[in-house]
Amino acid sequence: MSTSSVTLGRQNGARAAESNGQMELVELLSRIGIRKNVGRLLVELNEEEWMDSGNLQEATGLRQPEVSTAMRELVRRGLVEIQSEKTGNRGRPRHLYQLKDDLAISLQPFIDAAEERLTELDESLKLIASSDAL
Repeated sequence: MSTSSVTLGRQNGARAAESNGQMELVELLSRIGIRKNVGRLLVELNEEEWMDSGNLQEATGLRQPEVSTAMRELVRRGLVEIQSEKTGNRGRPRHLYQLKDDLAISLQPFIDAAEERLTELDESLKLIASSDAL
């Protein structure tokens, strides 16, 4: 076996482990109410500096409309910076995206909303438990 194939095998193994870790994080994010496609973009944008839609499609396995829909949510929430880059004399500019803050800060609004839902559920369970209907 050549040195290059061993190196390539190690790189692929590292990528697979990173991918598994990323998918686990996406799954955890979905459990607190973040749509999976939005979670995929958050995790991927955390790994790279500036990415365009094509890069995000390739990295996440999402189709262009799915990337656009998820990106609109991130933009609406103010979590993403957008940089326009001309691709030539004509046509639309290419948009590059990156998280405005690190992932922990970007996730905080989602975490706050999940904690609020959890508090509401806890209060509802206490009311049910203390009701005369039981």
